[in-house]
Amino acid sequence: EQASSIIEPIIIKYLKLTNLTVKHASYKFMKTRWGSCNTKKKYLNFNILLLASPLVAIEYVVLHEIAHLKYPHHQESFWNYINIYMPDWKIRKNKLINSIFI
Repeated sequence: EQASSIIEPIIIKYLKLTNLTVKHASYKFMKTRWGSCNTKKKYLNFNILLLASPLVAIEYVVLHEIAHLKYPHHQESFWNYINIYMPDWKIRKNKLINSIFI
Protein backbone atom coordinates (compact mmCIF):
# COMPACT_ATOMS: atom_id res chain seq x y z
CA GLU A 1 0.00 0.00 0.00
CA GLN A 2 2.80 2.43 0.86
CA ALA A 3 4.47 1.83 -2.51
CA SER A 4 1.21 2.44 -4.31
CA SER A 5 0.46 5.65 -2.42
CA ILE A 6 3.88 7.09 -3.30
CA ILE A 7 4.41 5.75 -6.81
CA GLU A 8 0.85 5.92 -8.20
CA PRO A 9 0.70 9.77 -8.29
CA ILE A 10 4.05 9.82 -10.10
CA ILE A 11 2.75 7.32 -12.65
CA ILE A 12 -0.31 9.50 -13.25
CA LYS A 13 1.85 12.61 -13.60
CA TYR A 14 4.11 11.10 -16.27
CA LEU A 15 1.31 9.33 -18.12
CA LYS A 16 -0.39 12.72 -18.52
CA LEU A 17 2.84 14.36 -19.67
CA THR A 18 3.67 11.64 -22.18
CA ASN A 19 0.08 10.97 -23.25
CA LEU A 20 0.66 7.23 -22.78
CA THR A 21 -1.53 4.68 -20.99
CA VAL A 22 -1.04 1.64 -18.79
CA LYS A 23 -3.48 -1.05 -17.77
CA HIS A 24 -1.90 -2.14 -14.50
CA ALA A 25 0.87 -1.27 -12.05
CA SER A 26 2.19 -3.66 -9.42
CA TYR A 27 4.62 -3.34 -6.53
CA LYS A 28 6.75 -6.24 -5.37
CA PHE A 29 10.21 -7.22 -4.20
CA MET A 30 12.60 -7.77 -7.09
CA LYS A 31 16.18 -9.00 -6.69
CA THR A 32 17.84 -7.42 -9.71
CA ARG A 33 15.90 -4.40 -10.95
CA TRP A 34 14.07 -1.27 -9.86
CA GLY A 35 11.23 -1.72 -12.29
CA SER A 36 10.05 -3.44 -15.42
CA CYS A 37 7.54 -2.91 -18.19
CA ASN A 38 5.53 -5.38 -20.19
CA THR A 39 4.98 -3.40 -23.38
CA LYS A 40 2.47 -5.85 -24.88
CA LYS A 41 0.16 -5.94 -21.84
CA LYS A 42 0.98 -2.35 -20.79
CA TYR A 43 1.88 -3.45 -17.26
CA LEU A 44 4.37 -1.62 -15.04
CA ASN A 45 6.14 -3.32 -12.14
CA PHE A 46 8.10 -1.54 -9.42
CA ASN A 47 10.43 -2.86 -6.75
CA ILE A 48 9.22 -1.98 -3.25
CA LEU A 49 12.87 -1.35 -2.28
CA LEU A 50 12.66 1.69 -4.53
CA LEU A 51 10.97 3.47 -1.61
CA ALA A 52 14.35 3.69 0.14
CA SER A 53 15.53 6.07 -2.61
CA PRO A 54 14.83 9.82 -2.78
CA LEU A 55 11.61 10.89 -4.50
CA VAL A 56 13.51 12.37 -7.47
CA ALA A 57 15.09 8.96 -8.09
CA ILE A 58 11.73 7.22 -7.85
CA GLU A 59 10.38 9.65 -10.45
CA TYR A 60 13.26 8.71 -12.75
CA VAL A 61 12.46 4.99 -12.49
CA VAL A 62 8.77 5.62 -13.13
CA LEU A 63 9.48 7.69 -16.23
CA HIS A 64 12.05 5.11 -17.38
CA GLU A 65 9.46 2.33 -17.28
CA ILE A 66 6.75 4.47 -18.87
CA ALA A 67 9.17 5.38 -21.69
CA HIS A 68 9.46 1.67 -22.47
CA LEU A 69 5.81 1.72 -23.54
CA LYS A 70 6.92 3.82 -26.52
CA TYR A 71 10.52 2.58 -26.87
CA PRO A 72 10.96 -1.05 -25.73
CA HIS A 73 14.76 -0.81 -25.81
CA HIS A 74 17.64 1.31 -24.50
CA GLN A 75 18.75 2.81 -27.79
CA GLU A 76 19.47 6.51 -28.27
CA SER A 77 15.84 7.32 -29.13
CA PHE A 78 14.76 5.94 -25.73
CA TRP A 79 17.21 8.19 -23.83
CA ASN A 80 16.30 11.19 -25.99
CA TYR A 81 12.66 10.62 -25.09
CA ILE A 82 13.43 10.53 -21.37
CA ASN A 83 15.52 13.67 -21.75
CA ILE A 84 12.49 15.56 -23.10
CA TYR A 85 10.54 15.04 -19.87
CA MET A 86 13.43 14.87 -17.42
CA PRO A 87 16.61 16.65 -18.55
CA ASP A 88 18.30 15.89 -15.20
CA TRP A 89 17.65 12.13 -15.40
CA LYS A 90 21.34 11.22 -15.02
CA ILE A 91 21.54 13.07 -11.70
CA ARG A 92 18.34 11.43 -10.53
CA LYS A 93 19.55 7.98 -11.62
CA ASN A 94 22.72 8.43 -9.58
CA LYS A 95 20.60 9.03 -6.46
CA LEU A 96 19.23 5.48 -6.57
CA ILE A 97 20.53 3.27 -3.81
CA ASN A 98 22.67 1.06 -6.06
CA SER A 99 24.27 -1.01 -3.32
CA ILE A 100 21.17 -3.21 -3.08
CA PHE A 101 21.92 -5.04 -6.34
CA ILE A 102 25.30 -6.74 -6.05
